[in-house]
Amino acid sequence: MHFMAISAKSLGISCCKWLIRFLKDQGLLPYIIWALEQNKTACSLYGKLGGKVKKERIDDRSGIAHKVVGYVFS
Repeated sequence: MHFMAISAKSLGISCCKWLIRFLKDQGLLPYIIWALEQNKTACSLYGKLGGKVKKERIDDRSGIAHKVVGYVFS
């Protein structure tokens, strides 16, 4: 089971990298990926993939206010 989790993570990273290349190739820049500020794993990944935090807002759609950050890729 541990092996499957690592494989799924690697697959997810590969998919993100492919999507970023695809959007660049199609001229669909800039774009924003939003993440909960508390989701350190996602925030770290988006930063490593070249995203820069340029937007912040409070999302309260769940009834609880959460800070979200927008990673801009250009």
